[in-house]
Amino acid sequence: MKQKELEQFLHFLNHNKTLTKSQRKKYEQLLARDCAPSEVITPAEQNEPAKQKIVDDTIRIHNPDGVISFLRQFSIDDSLKWYTHKWDTSDPFSFEDMASTIKSNQAKLKGFCFGKNNVGVPAPLYYHVWNFICPNKTNVIKDQHEKIFPTKWADTKQWCKENEGEWPGKYITPEGVSFEHEINRFKRTIEFRTDVETDEKFGFQIKSLIKKSVHGAVKVEFTDRFNKIGREAKFYCYVNSAFSGIRKLCDWVAAYKTLGDTLLVDAFVEDKMLILSLLHKNSRMTGGEQKFNGLSGDFKSVRETLFSVCDFEMSGLLNEEMVRIVALDKETKAEGSSIITPTKIIQTQDSIEGVSYLLKFHLQ
Repeated sequence: MKQKELEQFLHFLNHNKTLTKSQRKKYEQLLARDCAPSEVITPAEQNEPAKQKIVDDTIRIHNPDGVISFLRQFSIDDSLKWYTHKWDTSDPFSFEDMASTIKSNQAKLKGFCFGKNNVGVPAPLYYHVWNFICPNKTNVIKDQHEKIFPTKWADTKQWCKENEGEWPGKYITPEGVSFEHEINRFKRTIEFRTDVETDEKFGFQIKSLIKKSVHGAVKVEFTDRFNKIGREAKFYCYVNSAFSGIRKLCDWVAAYKTLGDTLLVDAFVEDKMLILSLLHKNSRMTGGEQKFNGLSGDFKSVRETLFSVCDFEMSGLLNEEMVRIVALDKETKAEGSSIITPTKIIQTQDSIEGVSYLLKFHLQ
């Protein structure tokens, strides 16, 4: 199938309201399976012929602050701001004017992620952002709840031609929602915000995510401190990866439910970080130190998911010794998406009644 025909076919399926729920679910599963974020379907970034799968061998150092700097561009740089903010100037909106800056903007955004001067931004985050703002057809992206964005900036081009000078946030998508709704949904994938409905705030989202992810295997308790901070938390973060990492930790808790039947969730602010604490009470780590060096298996997968999203460590009893395992810090390196730095396993005198997972989100 030719590139243009493929794009037309995908557009038809994306906007086909006659698909049943099961058909749409199957379509989304196939689309997610066969269209990886690093495979740009389009005449990709600069109207060039479609590219083959990109090999990413960039050396990156874990750097949540670099991700914050990357995402803040959509608040401080006027050439990027209007992709995520409501148009509030007296000038008429121009899709073509915004598209004309895309080459320089792309180079700027790529610099955060690729090359020897990158600041640790993971490639999946770059592609997530690029695929939403690119004025040409791009790959499929999802929100933190794994729901597809059927309408992105590229899909507003024709509407902008027909409604010259109007901000495309007014565009009503084939799904029956405004494009402004989709912009705000995208913003919630790159930032925890307070100017949102209660069910979209950090605390509510994390509660819902954890309860759903443990599948009823253990009882989940939330501290009063978590509830308070959950209402007030505001920070930049690749929320999709944060959610994915938390899901995996909850899978671990559920798998070891026979060791402990309670998960205590807490949150506190310390050293300009919001620390999310998951304590699986009365549990313990099983296996040898080799399992916890973080260079293979599920542990490596979790580290790669949370790379440059948050600092991460776990503590608990391992082979009758209380240890602290630093899984992600400023010394952790990755080649492409593959972690190449082992964890630090440190004996500690701290008394921990179970296995503790700490996710340390940097605050701007």
